[in-house]
Amino acid sequence: MGDHTIQCVVTEEEILDLGYTMDDIMSNGEKTQEFMHHIFNMAEKEFHIDLELGVKKVRANFRPNHTIALTFSENHVDVSDLTEEKDEEVATERGRRKNRMDGIMVFNSFDRLYAFSKTVVFEKRVPNCLYRFNGSYVVILDLFGLTQKQVKRMSILAEEYADGTYEGSEKKAFIEEHGKLIVERDALATIKMI
Repeated sequence: MGDHTIQCVVTEEEILDLGYTMDDIMSNGEKTQEFMHHIFNMAEKEFHIDLELGVKKVRANFRPNHTIALTFSENHVDVSDLTEEKDEEVATERGRRKNRMDGIMVFNSFDRLYAFSKTVVFEKRVPNCLYRFNGSYVVILDLFGLTQKQVKRMSILAEEYADGTYEGSEKKAFIEEHGKLIVERDALATIKMI
């Protein structure tokens, strides 16, 4: 893609051939990190470049056709900050491009999800639902109607309680296809009342 960016598209079959499963990749755990390093090393050899010291960003876009587009670049962005917009201009541009901005949070235990639901406060209704996937609880939120300040506050709370945060329609589509829907509407408010 450029001097400082590599993008690899990996099919589910290739992932299986490397000894991983889609669940391994989605879990945001040790296997995920191992897989990312493996793919990165293969890309470095293929393109005869060395970004090891400069890589600060890894972006995974899960596509509906069971492929993953991995982008490795030297721009510094924390993987856990994918739902947090860095400035108002970026948020405004994203809002113009599409009416929906999906934030996805993964909780490896119900206790952490429950604690998050008790802590997060929205000034207006934020559409959200809850899925069960690979032993984790996955909350999908429509962030479009939130202000920049509200997204930032939620992102800070998510860093404290969630075991992983993501954004994007590809990841959402993957969860909807492979996960089990538990609460279709107002999941965080429902959990808060337990």
